[in-house]
Amino acid sequence: MSYSLTTPAQIDGFRLLVTIKAIEMYIKHNIKVSRNATPANLRSIATEYTGKSYPRSRKGLETALADLQKIRAAILS
Repeated sequence: MSYSLTTPAQIDGFRLLVTIKAIEMYIKHNIKVSRNATPANLRSIATEYTGKSYPRSRKGLETALADLQKIRAAILS
């Protein structure tokens, strides 16, 4: 079974999920999922979704994760 992401909304939703998982991996295990998935880049992606700026700290990354999870919950409900 294969899936294809064909609409901008589907692509945006997938990007949201991947960003959430990347932040979780970094916070829990200090692992970057790719060379480009730095905390600064993850915070900037979170800013694109929320419109809020996040401080350059672990707490800022945790706040970004919480905000993205709220967006995911709103989309899925």
